[in-house]
Amino acid sequence: MSDYVVFLDAANLCKRGQKELGWESENVRINAKKFVQFSKKLNEIGANTGIWENATFSGVYWYDGAFPPGHAMYPKQRRAFEAIAATTGVTVRTGKVVERPYPGRARTRDTLRETLQFFKLDEKPILEKFDELWGLYPVRQQKGVDTLIISDMLMGAVNQEFNTVVLVSGDSDLADPFRTVKSLGCKTVLVAPTETGLAPELKRIADETIRIPYNELRRILYRRPKKKR
Repeated sequence: MSDYVVFLDAANLCKRGQKELGWESENVRINAKKFVQFSKKLNEIGANTGIWENATFSGVYWYDGAFPPGHAMYPKQRRAFEAIAATTGVTVRTGKVVERPYPGRARTRDTLRETLQFFKLDEKPILEKFDELWGLYPVRQQKGVDTLIISDMLMGAVNQEFNTVVLVSGDSDLADPFRTVKSLGCKTVLVAPTETGLAPELKRIADETIRIPYNELRRILYRRPKKKR
């Protein structure tokens, strides 16, 4: 008997799944319970009998970026993570969400100020509104998530906590640790909504690549209504 563990890059699945489903909304989320149900069926979906024969689901490591305490989104996101962590079989691991202004913000602001000055308009209220609106919708980037995935995969492989690593991500930065866990004796499986855009190196390393069936993807992902601006 062999155990398999699923390492889920949540943001990566949302982004790639949204594109595959043709959804325009960026507010895509994963239903934790349904993702676990799908993960438990991998031994039925997978075609490589050398991996899946007598294989047993061991759990999901769920990786995502977290807002810092004090951020307006922190309480709501914390409740969401607590609900995900309460799902049987799921362990939540979080990195950080780093925010920065949209590219070109400073140049756009300078152009706006010069235009207001040219027409001799009161620039203060308009620039204050500009700063308010641009500050509401910054560019967000995750930090430290890949590091957590790498650490957990390698430590688990070294400690022989599982026989098979199932990676739900297409990030090329994970290719080297994916190769390392394979060299340590683990089977490697890559799972994605589509093979398009997957890092070629990940595909070469994987003993099997499984595409999430379209209907399963529709079950796993859902869209939260957009807030009106």
